[in-house]
Amino acid sequence: MRRRQAYLVLSGVVSVIGWLGLAGWWPVQATKECQGPRCFLDSWLKLRVAVKMPPNRAPKAEGWWLRIDSYRYQLYHGDVDQGASGLAYMSSFENAVLAEYVWLDAKQVPRSKTMTMTTLPKSVEGLRTWNYDGSSTEQADGHNSEIYLYPKAIFKDPFRGSPHILVLAEAYNAWDGQPATGNTRAECAKIMEKYADMDPWFGIEQEYTLMRPGKVGEEPTVPLGFNGDGSEPAPQGPYYTGAGFNLQLKELAHALQWPEAVSLLQDEAWRESLQLYEEMRCCSIQPNTITCSTFIDSSFRWRGWAGYLCLLQEMQLMRVNADLQFLNASMVACSRASAWQLALALRSGMILGGRFDVDSFTISAAISACSQGIQWPLALAQLQGSPNSAVLLTALSAACAAAAVWPRALELAKEALVKAKEDADGRGMAVACGAALKACERGAQWQLAAAIFQCSLSIGLDTASCGAAVTACEKAQEWQVAIAMLQQSIDLKLECNSILCGSVISSCENSFNWPMALHLLHWKELGDRSGAGIMPHAAAISCCSKGSAWEVALNLLADLSWRHPGDVCHAAALEACAAGRAWRHAEALLQRIGPASPIRSVATDLAGVAMERCQVPSPRPFAPLGLLEMLGDLQPGRRRLPSPYLPPMALTSFEHAARRLMHSGIQGIFVAHARHCLRTKNGRFENSFNVAIGRPVADDHYKLCLKAGVKIAGINAEVMPGQWEFQVGPCRGVEMGDHLTIARYIMLRVTEQHNCVCSFSPKPMEGDWNGAGCHTNFSVKSMREDGGYDVILKVCEAFGKVAAEHIAEYGEGNEKRLTGKHETCAITDFKFGVANRGASIRIPRDTEKSGKGYMEDRRSAANCDPYKVTARMMKTTGECCLDTLLLLDDPGRLCPGSLELLLQATLLFMMLGNLGIAFSDVVVDGLVVEKARDNPNLMGGLQSFSWACRGFGAILSAYFSGALLEMIGVQNVFALTAILPFFVIIASVLIEESKQETVKYSWDEAKETMGQVWEVVRSPAVFPSVAFILAWQATPTAGSAMFYFYTNELHFAPEFLGRSQLVGSLASLAGIVLYNRVFATVPLKDYLFRVQGIAVLLGFLPLLLVTRTNLALNIPDQAFVLGDDVIQTVAGELAHMPILVLAAQLCPPGIEATLFALLMSLLNLASFVSSNLGAFITHLLEVNESDFHNLSLLIFLCNVSGLLPLVLLPMLRDSKQRAPQA
Repeated sequence: MRRRQAYLVLSGVVSVIGWLGLAGWWPVQATKECQGPRCFLDSWLKLRVAVKMPPNRAPKAEGWWLRIDSYRYQLYHGDVDQGASGLAYMSSFENAVLAEYVWLDAKQVPRSKTMTMTTLPKSVEGLRTWNYDGSSTEQADGHNSEIYLYPKAIFKDPFRGSPHILVLAEAYNAWDGQPATGNTRAECAKIMEKYADMDPWFGIEQEYTLMRPGKVGEEPTVPLGFNGDGSEPAPQGPYYTGAGFNLQLKELAHALQWPEAVSLLQDEAWRESLQLYEEMRCCSIQPNTITCSTFIDSSFRWRGWAGYLCLLQEMQLMRVNADLQFLNASMVACSRASAWQLALALRSGMILGGRFDVDSFTISAAISACSQGIQWPLALAQLQGSPNSAVLLTALSAACAAAAVWPRALELAKEALVKAKEDADGRGMAVACGAALKACERGAQWQLAAAIFQCSLSIGLDTASCGAAVTACEKAQEWQVAIAMLQQSIDLKLECNSILCGSVISSCENSFNWPMALHLLHWKELGDRSGAGIMPHAAAISCCSKGSAWEVALNLLADLSWRHPGDVCHAAALEACAAGRAWRHAEALLQRIGPASPIRSVATDLAGVAMERCQVPSPRPFAPLGLLEMLGDLQPGRRRLPSPYLPPMALTSFEHAARRLMHSGIQGIFVAHARHCLRTKNGRFENSFNVAIGRPVADDHYKLCLKAGVKIAGINAEVMPGQWEFQVGPCRGVEMGDHLTIARYIMLRVTEQHNCVCSFSPKPMEGDWNGAGCHTNFSVKSMREDGGYDVILKVCEAFGKVAAEHIAEYGEGNEKRLTGKHETCAITDFKFGVANRGASIRIPRDTEKSGKGYMEDRRSAANCDPYKVTARMMKTTGECCLDTLLLLDDPGRLCPGSLELLLQATLLFMMLGNLGIAFSDVVVDGLVVEKARDNPNLMGGLQSFSWACRGFGAILSAYFSGALLEMIGVQNVFALTAILPFFVIIASVLIEESKQETVKYSWDEAKETMGQVWEVVRSPAVFPSVAFILAWQATPTAGSAMFYFYTNELHFAPEFLGRSQLVGSLASLAGIVLYNRVFATVPLKDYLFRVQGIAVLLGFLPLLLVTRTNLALNIPDQAFVLGDDVIQTVAGELAHMPILVLAAQLCPPGIEATLFALLMSLLNLASFVSSNLGAFITHLLEVNESDFHNLSLLIFLCNVSGLLPLVLLPMLRDSKQRAPQA
């Protein structure tokens, strides 16, 4: 093998060893310690010393992670918004995409504005930079108020639907390019990038309180779960993760009060009542007749009449005898359950065993049971042997009216009226008149009802009786008489409830008199319509539907949107749309009706009728999506909401209180819970059943967050009524703040639709009420691995040392919440513990058991800035882990000095990888110079061709390295790089070289050769040129400081930096061609003087960027940097090419390769001096990765120093010598 072939093979082997070493021994953190931003300049200087190559030849140490994925850029280039120019060419914006830009103002409150875009971008890069008036958000002064919005993340728009999007943006000052007030995301991104290798995970539990709306411009003060009159509900306890409005009213501490407590349970908590009865049996508490009477209604609700018989059997076993009170309670329960057969059996004494001296209440209950079963003859039979009374006659009249036997009902009502007059019972007379009117209603006898109504005004009618008379006129379409009755009722100052008002308005329906219905709806004499419910509006909408006034019906429904119109109003509006063939509006209404609505199928049919009348075929591609989704929900097997008549078992604190009292041995003393509904002023939740206070808001927010792509993990009701919590995470790094910000924005939008206000105040209510926090769950990679529990303990200790700094970042007003009460630690204290809710940091029990997991910082307030909180936690953790050698993947196997060992090993492999490249580069340069000496016409041309090939390789590297890094990872990239030196080995075979005999050199001969080389260098013909080359290369540079200005100050992503490198490679080829074609004929010394002076002047261009003057000239940062890279690279190549030609001219025949390699090594030494000088000046001016105040001065000094080599320019050999053509 020839000598140079052997050199190339050896260099290829060395490179393969180096790259394979990096591929097999690649500690991510260790290498980043060598190359990442934290070490600033030191590692790069070490690498240059080891490789001994010119900086513009050596592969940049950070290049593998800075190069752009140009493939991705090309892919996205066709999917970017074209802006106003693109919109100008669109004939219609119907298919445009709406982007809702969301950002944080000075007080961390989400703001938003909507942009119309030409297309849907596939990445953030395809979005436009926008602006807004910062003076309106307290982020700028009025005379200089422009703020830029830079897109950072894309979410789906859950309100508008696909393809529209939400865009999370960062706000930057337009005048200086600094983050605007309130933009804490920028600093958080720096910290997260700095510690990205630790893989931080966050999960935030956001608590919030739903408040009643106050006056416009004033903060709400009353939570949704508190009473409207300002009084507070029951003490906290039952609300946490509760279902239903289960509020503890009071403790009934006296034996005389427990029957009332149990009776409360009969209506709304029959399951709890049965549970209480079972607890009595388990505690051996002997019930009596009164106790059993309170459980009758619950037994009927449990299993009907079979449940009642089970209760009777239990009484017989416990030898509890029934009495008249038990019989009456049983008769009432039978009436409610329509069990008239059982009621008659009890009346006859067949079941209870023995006859009782029944009273009028017993007979009335029996008549009511027969009335429920439409058994009026049996009801009449109950009067046999009993004295007639107004009460019994009225009950019989009602039974006959229910059976539509209205003549007999009128007779009985007349008898009841006469009996009441005899007894001088005014109340009985009014009830009897009401029964008569009810009979007229069932018989549609409106004339008779009007007469009885007029005659009964002096007696005094109630609202129900007036409603019966009006309903009789309604059925006969006598709307004039119904209105007259309503007027008389108002004159009597009767309460006009929703049923009465709705009946009057409905009387106009069949006569198609919808204008009169609207007039009645807005009649001021009806009083506050909000108190009348939605029935009048539903009646008016129905009137409009009969009159084909569907537009008016939809307007009425829209007016009710803030009051939860309900299914009745929606059905009436759908009927109006069907009559008016408004199928699009019908489809829109369908989307607002819930999947479990009782009118779902009817509504679907009405929408179908509207489409059929419009001849809109359903199978068409543009068929209403809401209708198709609704039909899908009706398929078998789809999830349905539980029936409101079968509420799930939810004993809450009632069970525990009852058990505690029963086990104490105190009989007859119980704690009762009653369920009631806390309503908003407009009755938003008046129809809610079996849900907690504000659940519709929480559920809507949950579903919309999922649609938007927010990583919401769950929701639950919190300790205070009207207080809820949603959890976001786990999220990595700055992603945590992004997702929580969008979740908060969606919450604010949701509350707009529910007529309430979302408060993130840490203490929404003073007093004995829990505050609202934002508990932050946190872990890094070492915590989640074996031995991570020890890491958590050390991090907790580190948090305690800077507790005050953390509290300062954890939200305003936090001192009102962190009082040491309500499961909090005092704000002045710090403690951590396992499963301790009263600690500053809680460690889950599972984490302690498994030895790894996460920690929960419970101190952050509900109004905290998630970017500040996560950044502060990550900074403290990162500093702690760096100090304790917990940063690497497996801290358990490290010993002191392991980190330094890994760094040295990584640096060694990097040196070997680049050493092979440097060695082969020297061999190739020697061949180029030798060939040029053999043929003077090729002098410089081969150098140009060689550097052009290098430039082309740099282009390929920049184009593909980013994509490969993302696709196959770091280790595989190094493994692939190890394959490339094999091509050098293969190419070495093609070198034509005569075989030479092996020559053995002695030490004396080596010293003689070195002396000859030194004589050549110090000769007057060579030394001045060598001195000029070294001085030119040794000038200090600010390139490294500018790099960190790009990444840390301007926040340029690696993709853009790679794009800049790609542009620079193309500019390098352009500079080589430009020198060869234009400047080759210029005298060398004149050329060097001019080009160096121009290069120094162009070197001041970055000052425009650092001082932000480019923004004043309306030049964006990225455009300016790309243009500056092109100019600087072209100028650098124009200055560098004649230096290479000059070096080639200095090499005498015979030792041209050796001398050229020596000159290149001297260039590398000069570059080392240049880097150290730049680092020294950078340190002297206190320019670092976060402070760039003196960067302008650094750039100025480095560029002025570029004029110093011009002093040596006259020492060159021949000022009139022309540079050979390159």
